[in-house]
Amino acid sequence: MRFLLGIPTVAAISITSAAWAIYGQPVTITGEGADEIPAQSITFITSTGTEVPVEEDDDDGFIILFPGDFATSGQLRIDMPGGPRLIDIPAAGPGETIHIDLDTGMAVSRPDGMFGMPSAGEPAPSPISIFYESISLDQPAIGFGTMIEGGSSGETPVAALDGALDLTGGTFQGGLPIDAGPAQFFFFSYSQADGSDDAQGSVAPSAYDVAIAYQDFSPSDSTGLFLGPLGLDAWARRSVDVTNFKIGLGGAPIELGTDGRSRLYPGIFIDRATIDTNIQSQVTTPAYNDIYQQTDLNFEQVLTAFGFGATYIRALNDVLSVGFGTYGLLVNSETDMSSMQMNVCGVCSGATFDSAVYDSQDSTSLGFKGNAFMDFRITDNVSLTVGGHATFLNPVAGVFMPVSGDDLFVDNRPVQIVEDSDWITGGRIGLRLRF
Repeated sequence: MRFLLGIPTVAAISITSAAWAIYGQPVTITGEGADEIPAQSITFITSTGTEVPVEEDDDDGFIILFPGDFATSGQLRIDMPGGPRLIDIPAAGPGETIHIDLDTGMAVSRPDGMFGMPSAGEPAPSPISIFYESISLDQPAIGFGTMIEGGSSGETPVAALDGALDLTGGTFQGGLPIDAGPAQFFFFSYSQADGSDDAQGSVAPSAYDVAIAYQDFSPSDSTGLFLGPLGLDAWARRSVDVTNFKIGLGGAPIELGTDGRSRLYPGIFIDRATIDTNIQSQVTTPAYNDIYQQTDLNFEQVLTAFGFGATYIRALNDVLSVGFGTYGLLVNSETDMSSMQMNVCGVCSGATFDSAVYDSQDSTSLGFKGNAFMDFRITDNVSLTVGGHATFLNPVAGVFMPVSGDDLFVDNRPVQIVEDSDWITGGRIGLRLRF
C-alpha cells in the first residue's frame, strides 16, 4: 500500500507561489491487513497537532499532501477492526519514502531506490541467505616414495599432492535487529565445504634408483629402505572438510554522500573454522609384493578469529546494489596431527615395523579478510547475490613428510606440522530473503 501525506482539497488549490506549495510524501504500508485499509480510515496528525486527511492515489495507493515545502514528523492513525493504530512517523526529505510495518508498528524513512537498505540510524534488515560456495584452500605440498636422480636434481617424491585444493559447499546466514546500545543487529552464519584430490606416480625398473623413506627413524635408526633400480609405484589420496560458524554484532548504518544511496555497516564478530584433513598413501615396488609402505595421516586445524571492520553498500538503482567489505582479524590457531605408518619388507631384516607420530602447534597471528558482491532484486523480498571473498591467514597448517634420507639423518625432521602464510579465496552465488 502506498500513499502521500497531505490535504484532501489539493485539486482545488492553484499552486502559484511558495505560499501555496504542496509537498507530497510517499508512504508504504506492509504487514497483515495492509491491503484492506481504505483511505477514509487513515489520518495524519502533525507534531503541531494539525490533522491531515488522506485521499486515494491513482497508483493503487493513497495521497496525503503536506501544505508547504516539506514533510514533518507526526503520528499516523489507522482505524482498524480491532481498534485504531497510532504509529509515530519520522520526517522525510525529498526522494525518500516512509515505510510502515503493521506487524512491528515501526515506521522508517528510506531513499527511493534503496532496495533492502535501511536509512542511517535504522537497524540493518534481517535477511536470510543461502549460498552455494566454491573455496580454494592451499596447504603445503606433501609427497610419498622417493626417486633418486643424479646431478643437482636430488631426491624427489614419486607421488605428490599439490598444495592447492578446491572445495565446494554451502552457507546459511541470518540476522536479527536488536536494541543494545551501539549494537543494532545480531548476525550469524554457518558454512560447510569439502573436497578431495589424489596423486599417483611410477618409476620404471632400471630408470632411476628408488627408495621408501620412513616418516621417522625405524627401531634400528634407519631413515628408509633403499631399493636400487627395482622400480616404484606410489599413490596418495587427500580429503578435506571445512566447517565455519560465525556470530557478530553490527552497528547502525552510516550514511555516506548526499544522495542517500550509500551506506557503511560497521561490525565485529567471532569466527571459528575447523579444517579436517585426512591423507592416505601406499608405496610399492613391482619387484616384490611383500615390500610396501602404507600411511594414514590426520590433522585438524581450528582457527578462532576476532574480526572487526565494515561493509560498504551502494544502491545503483531500484534493482542493483553493489558492495564490498574489509575486516581485520586476530587469529588463534590450534593444530593437532597423528600419523600412522606401516612399513613391510618380507626379505629384509628389521625393516618391518609400525610407526606412530603425534604433533601439535598453537599460535596467534594477524589476518585480513575482504569481500565484494552484487545484489540483484528479483521481487520485493527476494534477491540474487553473487560475490567473491579472500582471507589472508598466517598460518595455514599442512604436513611435512620426509622424502629424502637426509630429512631425518641430517635435518632430524620426522613427519610434522608445518605452517605457512596463505590466501583462502572463494566465490558464492545464492538467494537473499528479506522479511
